[in-house]
Amino acid sequence: MNPPYATFDNHLFPIQIVTFAAHDPTEEEFDQYLKQLAEIFEKKKPFVRILDASKVKYLASNLRIKQGKWIKEHNELLKTYSLGTAYVIPSTMLQFLLKAIWLVSDQTNEKKVFSTLQDAKLWAEGQLKKAQP
Repeated sequence: MNPPYATFDNHLFPIQIVTFAAHDPTEEEFDQYLKQLAEIFEKKKPFVRILDASKVKYLASNLRIKQGKWIKEHNELLKTYSLGTAYVIPSTMLQFLLKAIWLVSDQTNEKKVFSTLQDAKLWAEGQLKKAQP
């Protein structure tokens, strides 16, 4: 049995780290991931999200489209609460696929791609500091 497609770590909140497993998700697993993504809005507090896709090999086009639609549907909440999203993606092919998602999603919050989780965490901490009055 495969591990969960996405593991959510909130112990550093307001930094949330989502780590993806190496296997391709089923549609059901991807829907569960999207549902869990939205749960952070219930806190009604600003946050920075790190999406660690360093083990991901590929994401099917129907799931990329679904991700883009989710971002569009949650755009107002993202504008209100998200201080940015860091993506950990060492693969240039996956970086290209991510940029394709960005094209269809019209995501307005700040986003940046990193090769390492450590660099993403440093950026996330900087985003939090920038947001402090």
